[in-house]
Parts: sequence; structure tokens; C-alpha cells
Amino acid sequence: MNSANCSRGSVWRKWDLHLHAPGTKQNDQFKSPDGSDVWDEYCRRLHDSDVQAFGVADYFSADGYSSAREKYKERYPNSTKVFFPNIELRTNYVVNKAEQEVNVHLIFNPFLADHQGRIKSFLSALKITKTDSVDRDIKASELSQTHDFEGATTTREYIRNALTDTYGRDADLLDCVLIVTAANNDGIRAKAGIKRKAVISDELDKFSDAFFGNARNVDYFRSTNRAEDKQEYTDPKPVLSGCDAHSLADLDEKLGQVVSDATDGIVHEPTWIKADLTFEGLKQIIFEPGNRVFIGAEPDIERRVRENKTRYIESLHINCVEGYRQDQHGAWFCDEKIVLGKELVAIIGNKGSGKSAVTDIIGLLGNNHNQMSKGLSGAKSEELFSFLNKEKFLKGGCAKHFLGVLNWYEGESDQKLLDAQVATHLPEKVEYLPQKYLERICANIADDEFRATLNEVIFRYVKPQDQHGKKNLDDLIQYRTQQAQEDIAQKKQEFHQANANVVAVEKKLTEDYRKELEEKIRLKNEDLEAHANAKPEEKQNPEASPRTPSTESTQVEQLTQRIAELADQIAQLEAEQVAVSASVEELQQVRQVIEREASALTGLESKYQDTLAADGLSFVQIVKVTLDYTALDAVVMQKEQRLRQIEALLLTGEEISTMGGDDDASAQLARGAAIAASLVCQKAALEEQKTEIIERLGKPAREYQQYLNELRLWIEKEKELRGDGQNPGAETLKGLEKELGNVNTLYPQSLRTAYAERERISKEVFSKKRALTQFYNTVKHSIDGEIAKCREHLGEYNISIEAGLRFNPSFFDEFLKFINQSAVGSFRGQEEGRAMLRRFTDSVTDWEDEQQVFAALRAIVEALHTDRREDFSPLNAARDVFKQMKGQKPVQELYDYLFGFDYLGTKYDLKVDDKDLSELSPGERGGLLLVFYLMLDRQDIPLVIDQPEDNLDNKSVYEILVTFIKQAKERRQIILVTHNPNLAVVADAEQIIHVSIDKKDGKHDFDFFSGAIEEPRINQAVVDILEGTLPAFDNRRLKYRKQRRAV
Repeated sequence: MNSANCSRGSVWRKWDLHLHAPGTKQNDQFKSPDGSDVWDEYCRRLHDSDVQAFGVADYFSADGYSSAREKYKERYPNSTKVFFPNIELRTNYVVNKAEQEVNVHLIFNPFLADHQGRIKSFLSALKITKTDSVDRDIKASELSQTHDFEGATTTREYIRNALTDTYGRDADLLDCVLIVTAANNDGIRAKAGIKRKAVISDELDKFSDAFFGNARNVDYFRSTNRAEDKQEYTDPKPVLSGCDAHSLADLDEKLGQVVSDATDGIVHEPTWIKADLTFEGLKQIIFEPGNRVFIGAEPDIERRVRENKTRYIESLHINCVEGYRQDQHGAWFCDEKIVLGKELVAIIGNKGSGKSAVTDIIGLLGNNHNQMSKGLSGAKSEELFSFLNKEKFLKGGCAKHFLGVLNWYEGESDQKLLDAQVATHLPEKVEYLPQKYLERICANIADDEFRATLNEVIFRYVKPQDQHGKKNLDDLIQYRTQQAQEDIAQKKQEFHQANANVVAVEKKLTEDYRKELEEKIRLKNEDLEAHANAKPEEKQNPEASPRTPSTESTQVEQLTQRIAELADQIAQLEAEQVAVSASVEELQQVRQVIEREASALTGLESKYQDTLAADGLSFVQIVKVTLDYTALDAVVMQKEQRLRQIEALLLTGEEISTMGGDDDASAQLARGAAIAASLVCQKAALEEQKTEIIERLGKPAREYQQYLNELRLWIEKEKELRGDGQNPGAETLKGLEKELGNVNTLYPQSLRTAYAERERISKEVFSKKRALTQFYNTVKHSIDGEIAKCREHLGEYNISIEAGLRFNPSFFDEFLKFINQSAVGSFRGQEEGRAMLRRFTDSVTDWEDEQQVFAALRAIVEALHTDRREDFSPLNAARDVFKQMKGQKPVQELYDYLFGFDYLGTKYDLKVDDKDLSELSPGERGGLLLVFYLMLDRQDIPLVIDQPEDNLDNKSVYEILVTFIKQAKERRQIILVTHNPNLAVVADAEQIIHVSIDKKDGKHDFDFFSGAIEEPRINQAVVDILEGTLPAFDNRRLKYRKQRRAV
């Protein structure tokens, strides 16, 4: 088994780089309470803690480090914990508001040869700001007495000169030492107005690689405009916390712990660093301060993995089955176990080295359905796995001799022989995009497959209760639109007869549209009134005051148990809600079908009553229908009542706060009762109570900040509802009032009876057509929200969703098939007539806008009855529509086509820079698919991608994929094969796996080693194999070298 070279890469560990040891030069309080050996007690506390790296500090000395490291190794020789020398230097700079001298810590690289000798050389070269009796500079190595250390100070220049003397002018100091400056909540900023101190603060900032502080300092030091001159760029820098222990009691209280009190809240939190336990690992915090350092109880990724262990792959194990003969087929995989990182895993290697072998096997074991192309629209299905392929590893039956096992952090392992087939009827446990799949998408071979893949992602945005048991978007759309399509077919039969009576068309404004606007205005006013009543209650800025904490562990345990019970109840209710909602929908559709058929019978009675009466018959003598919805309605009512009960139990506090428009006692009581009944609110209240108990933070201050946030959101919502006076949105109050004014003043009101009937029925058809898009609009709204969240990261890569009705350009040919373009009229002449028709259709900018569509239709009909050619005199001369028909084609059929809207279809399209999928270049298609998976896909199972950069330009890789890979790895495990440094390096892969296959003499021996990017062997492999070699590394370090030269 290849285990010696197997590492999970950069993992989160607790580090404390600022603690002292017994014998520290100042404030040494290390004493054993029972008289035992203080070093035994000290080392035991370090060993028993979950902190893995220690920076042992001492003032102008490394004695504390040397002693602690030696004493610890004597007692725990097999421990993997590491120690770093931390020399704490007091400078003579007083810049901050507290008038405190600034302490600078030098954390030396303990992995360099003779590092302790180098430290001694540094101390021998370091001047302090004091001279002896003959005016000679005193060096740090000469300090011996306690009062010497207490009074010693130095300067940046002395530190820089001593480092140069020690390591040489050509040395890259980042390989030797990190400079970490102590900072408080204000950083190292001087008092306002003191220019000299502000300059010193900026120079100290430039001088430092990192800062000691707390979580409240992080945003400040990651900002890029913290210099006195706000136009000057400042590098983001990491912040580290340290317990600064000077006693055993300090270690007990702070080392690796979260410490809080009732007055100040949290006063200490541990530092987590995602890196190897090496100086090279520690250096990564300089390059990635936002991704490599965390101050707090636990990084989010650790919590997510702990809560979702069945969604993270722990390892992949591949071995031959018993009886396999290597001499016949080659060694291939001999008991290989590859442990996998929790975030971004990059698999690298030369061509043919087995990179795709690893991902194909993960895809197979994870039951990914991309083993074969889907073969939609009659296309031939083909193999998409490039290694587990009939032309490669499956050829000759070799694969059946190897067993793969996928191990998860929790749950049953998945194992298959490598010649197995994916079970497409079972859910996927891994999302895998093989290289061949990406190639098909980018080459435009599989447009239907591309749309099907995107639809799978889109379907996850449909709420479970709205999926009605369907498994994919196409089935759900068919289910949701089936009745509407049948209604449209029935309405077309009605206006077919109405069209027979139409002889002229005049423009008219519909009452329905005007009422629709008035109703929207009324509802909008109600919304504004309700919104005004929901204005957050004003809160004053509280003054800090102590309060008595309650930290009973038993109370926390009871709350935790109750929260878990409520969570179970909520989950059960949500499942019941989905089932009952689907049942209600099905029953209501049954009722709609019955009502439609009954309505059709009523129409038959009206149509044929005169014919029947002529023979002494009546319709009721022939057809008798008894409708009784009592039982059906009772069942629906019972189910709806249950849904309301469930809804009440699942109401959130935000939903309850919008109930009712008044603030009278009864409304308040109703809201209070709703809150009391809601399990979600009960759970939230218990969680809040639990948080309060655990955190011991000042509650009034948090409530005041919450009030400010709620007030801001309230003001924004007010603007959204009312609209801007200059350019109001169409659905705002002012926008609706403006549109209503246009309707009341611009459009004529008279319609002929026959035309009105035809238009009424046609509008019903149009309404049904438009209703088909409502489902798309619901999903579009959810996806638009996700795109908006990532808009700033997309840059010029403009992704949008279009949902609605689509106008089919075939309309022009179909319409002109009815017209004799040799006849006198508006559409005379082949080119002239088509241009006239296009002028009418171009007036419609939104084919879902009923007003625009029917205005265009009226204009077309008027053009059939009056000559609209501007170069023909007299203008608007009356024309006979029947004489303009081609080959005696009936006018009725033309009107049936014109008002039947067969040329309007539903559309749901993704666009990139306003281009449809079919118009995208190969790189754009590949980029869109990957961004969709990384940004919009709501799956939390591992995502495996085989060489995503192959069909993308470097700009797209860097500007789009790197950003979203970084975001995606925060919520799911990402495994990718790559040879592009922008992905592996700039995306800061936590683990890099180098694979190879030794093909000499046909043995095909697979081998690998893995680790963090900072690990020397991995570092060298990246340089050797990835495209671009050193530039990806050098670019990441250039700015830090430049910074040092500027100091």
C-alpha cells in the first residue's frame, strides 16, 4: 500500500505562536501549585492541548524556545507537534491611542540548518537603543539581568540590519523569518492629526508580514486602503491570536480555548491555520490571508464536514482481486489508498500518467451518470469515461480484476469492480464532469445534453412541495402545463366561429387591462400600508453594562436536546407538507377537468338549442349532468386545513411579522399566538437562548446593530414598493399609476361586437399562453438571486436568464402565404410587403405584454382594410381584405392563425452576453457549464472535474473559474484534474496529488504521492508538470519581495 507518500495536504489545525515558557525574561509566573516539576506541568499542558504548533516567545532572547523544545522532546519524543522560536522585541515607537510601545515578534524558521546558531548571530548583531559607559552600542546578546530586558528597546532599522548581517543581503527573508507586529483593535494607527506618528504606523505596517491581534482586527488588516493616504494600496495581511501565556493558569484558561466574560464578551479565541506544520506552511498565510487563517472556535469547513460526513470522501482504495496475475496484465493498482482533502484536491501528472483513471474510478464508485452520453434526440450514445473505456482499461477484461472502494467520513463505503456499469436508476453520490463530456459540450455536439444538464441544476431551484413528485424539469413542465394546453385547444375552437363574423377591426383598450392596473395599485397601496406598520421599533444605542451570566452546562444540554427534538418535528412536517400539497394539486386538477367538461356541455347547449327546438327537443332531454363537488371539496378543504396547520407550525418570525396591518392589541395578540405556535420560532428562540448562554456576549449591543440592519432593509423595501419619481419601475406604485394614466387617456374605447368577442376569446388564449411561463418565472427569480450574489465576481461575463414567450420569425412566411402580394393593399410587393409586416411586429418589444401584442394585431388587421403605404395616394384608402387573399384562401383561416398565437412559444434560455446557447463559442459554452456547476448548483455532494481548462482561455480560467472554485470549495468537496497553474496554485488547492504510471516492460505500475502545495516535493512537482512552471509561484511571491525591499 502506498501510504508513506500519502498526505491529506493543507488541513486546519490550531496554532498558538505567542506563548512564553518557564524562565521567560519578564513576568515569569510559571510555578507548580503542588511543588512538582514545573517543566513536567508545562509540557503536559502543551501535549494534552489540541494546539499543534507553538511559537515560544522570549524577550530579546530565544532561551525560552530552546528550553521548551528540549524539555518537551525529552518527555514526548514521538510527538508530531512543532515549535517555532519567537523573539519578542520592544521597539521605541509609541504610535497607538493607548500610548503603548509597539512590540515586534520575529518568528524564525526552525527547519533551517543551524537555525539556533543563526538566531544567536542575529542577537549578537541586534543593537538596542542604549550604549555603555564608553558610548558603545549594546547588543541584545549582552543583556543578562531582568532590568536589562525590561528596559531594552530597538528600532526597525536595527532589526533590518541585524537580519541582513545574519542571512546576507541576497537572502529572501521570507524563507528565514516572519515579522509579526502586535496590534490592538485600532491596529497600529496613531491618534488623528499626528502626522509623524501616522507615517511611523504606515512604515510599521509595511515592515510587518502579519499581526498579532484578535478577530476584530481581521477586516482592518485585510483591507487595501489602511494607509494614511487612502489612495495608497496596502497588501492584505493575516492576523494571528496568541494566548501570551506567562503562567500555567494562563495555559489552562487560554491555550486553544475560547474565553469570554459577561462584561467584554469574547476576550480570546484560538488561531487556526490551514497548512503543513512547517515554516513553508506558515508562510502560506502571507500569500492567502483570507483563506489560510481563521480566528474562532472552529472553521466553517470543519463544521460542515462534521455535520455532513456522508457528503465528503475520506479516501479511495484500489486493489487487485485475489488470483490476479500481474505478469499477464501488469501491476496497475496494488493496494493503493489515496486519502482526499476536504476542500480543493488537484490531481496532476504528465500525459497518460493516470490522472483520469483516478477521477473515472471516483465517478464509477460514486454512481455518476456521465459514464455514457445521454443520447438525446436520437443521437448515438458514447462512452465518456476516458480511462474506464472499452478502448483502454476495459479492453481485454483487465478491469474486472480490480476492486475500487470509496470511503466516506461516515456511512457505508461504495465498492465495485472497475468493469461495472453505473446504476442510472439510483441517485448520484458524486457529480463528475469527464473530459469527454466537456469536449462534447464545447464542440456543440451535444446541445440537447447541455440543456438537459443545465435543466438538472435548474430543477433543484424548484421547491420540493412544488415538484409534485416529478423527477426532472421536463416532466414537471409537462405536468404543470398539460391542463393549460388543453384549455388553449378548446378556446381556439370558440374563436374559430367568432372569426367568421369579423369583418373589420378597430383599436380598443380592454377593460381587463385597466382593471388589472387598478388592482395592482390597490394591492401596492395595501403593501405600502402594511410595510409602514412593519417599521422596526426604534432602539437607542445602549451603554455597556455588566450582567450576570448563566452558564449551567445542564441547561445547555437540555436546550440542545429540545432543539434537536424540534428539528425532527419540523423535518417530519416539511415532508408531510410536500405530500399533502401534491395531493391537493392532483384533486384540484381533477375538479378543473370536470368543470371544463361541464362548461363545454353548456356551450353545446347554447350552440344547438335553436336546432333542437325546431324539432320540439330540448338539450336537457338528451344530456343530463349532475355535479356534486361536496365530497371532493370536503377532502380538499380538510387537506388545505392541514396545510394551514402545518404552515402555522412552520412560520418563521419574518413571516409572522408581516401578518396583519394594524398594531392594535388584537393584531399583536394574533402575532404573539402565531409565534407561540410556530415550531420554527420556538427552535429559533431556543437557539438564540443557547447562543446567549454560550457566548456571554452583551445582548443590548447586538440588538441595536440588528435594529440598524432591519431599518436599512425596511427603507430599501419602501423604495422598491413606491418607485422613483423620474424613472419608476414598471411594477412600482408610481410606475403603475403612470401606466394607468396612459390607458385612460390614449386609447379609444369602442369595439364592434363581433371583433370584441373575437378579441375576448383570443385574449383568453393569450392569457393561457402567458400562464405557461409563470412556472419559468418562479424558477428564474430564484436563479437571478444567485447570479446577483456573484455579479461582482463575474466581471464582464454577463450571465442572464430569459423566461417568457418567444416570437417565432416563421410568422412572416406563414402570414404572407395568405396574401396575394400582387393585389393592391398595404402588403403589395414581395420585399415591400414583408417590410410593412415587420414594421408592425417590431413595435412589440415584449411578447408577454398583452397591450403591445394586441396593438400590433389591430394594426395588421387595419392594414388589411386600409392602405398604409406612405408613398401611395390617397393614404389610408379603404381596401377589400377578401380581394387580397391568395388563391381564394379564407380570411377566417388568416384570422385563426393571427389570433391563435401558434407563433408564440414558451422560452427558457440561459444567455451569456445576450447570446443564446446556440450562439456561444466552445470556450463560452464550457465556461457557462462550469460556472453553473460551481456557482448555481445546489448539490452538496463532491464535484469532480477532469481538466476543465482545456477549452477555456487563460483569462476565463483566472477571472471566472478560479474565483468560483474558491467559493465552491467552501461548501462542497472539489476534485479536479488540471495542468493549469491558475487553477492549482492561484485557487490554492489544499491537496495536490501527483500520479504516474510506470509503463516500462508493460508493467503499468501506478504510483502517487500527495501533500500540500507548500510541501517541497509537491512544490517541485507542480513546477515540473504544470503549464507555465515557475511564473505561477513567482507571481504570488513577487509582491512580498517588493514589499521587503521597500522597508
